[in-house]
Amino acid sequence: MAEFLLSVLTPTYNRANTLHRAFDSLVAQDAKNFEWIVVDDGSEDDTRSLIRDFGDRADFPLQYHHKKNGGKASAVNLGMTHALGKYVIVLDSDDELLPGATAEIEKWAEKVRFDQHAEVSELHFLAVDDFGQQIGPDFPGELTICDHRDMTFRYRRSGEHAVVFKSRILRDFPMVEIAPPEHVPESVTWNRIAESYRAICVNVPIRRYYQHDGIERLSTDTAKDRKDRGSEIRWPTGKYLWALSSLNHETPWFRYNPNYFFKRARNMVRYGLHAGCPLARQWSELRTIAGKLLWLLCLWPGIVRYRQDVRNTAS
Repeated sequence: MAEFLLSVLTPTYNRANTLHRAFDSLVAQDAKNFEWIVVDDGSEDDTRSLIRDFGDRADFPLQYHHKKNGGKASAVNLGMTHALGKYVIVLDSDDELLPGATAEIEKWAEKVRFDQHAEVSELHFLAVDDFGQQIGPDFPGELTICDHRDMTFRYRRSGEHAVVFKSRILRDFPMVEIAPPEHVPESVTWNRIAESYRAICVNVPIRRYYQHDGIERLSTDTAKDRKDRGSEIRWPTGKYLWALSSLNHETPWFRYNPNYFFKRARNMVRYGLHAGCPLARQWSELRTIAGKLLWLLCLWPGIVRYRQDVRNTAS
């Protein structure tokens, strides 16, 4: 049984110099029915001692879990095994909640009867950037009920949000894990959830997303990573899975952005070959007629791009 209304889950990797943002923003919240879970994904800085200091000063429960480096998805999945909140929000280690955010979550969860809608998995709030400017347009109307695909294609809301999930949903649909330096975009998981659930979208910002601090994120692909792989191609397996997910789950929204789908189909071929996935296997992993048609149309352009990559890497 949940002990808190909300678990704030922060996966982190070598972000001791920015974690104060999340901590200070949580200290400043008026509604304190939450816990903070920090999952340290193998940091080599002084994150551990910093969290110990935060724990001494926090007026809310704080969990700290250290693990071997495995990427953001593995950190989120581990955090979910420890989460005691009815709901969960993933707060990046360089971001912060806006003043009154937890009170807004509590207010809107009650107002829209979040718990009573079995078909709804999450509440989507807005986010602002470093300078306080809202990221992306409002949703139409005070409340919008849709899914991840509607947001991306119909409402053009592909930027950063602040997403509050029912905790059981993120346990039922764990994020796709892949060993660093690879990275699987989170939309692969969101597409899986969207096959079964919808979201309630609220035109209220509750998160500040920092874009300009120049510090590497958990999913950052460093020059050392590329050198170790012997290739300049970034996250080929993750990008292949992203393209595959698009063609298997998103094609009913083709009319809203055809170029997006042609690019995904081309990239499925391109990055699949880089990841060692032969064309026959790629074809077999497609689940929709529309996806197969797009893949066939973009087969040759994808092969051409792959060959260009190989030449560029060799030169």
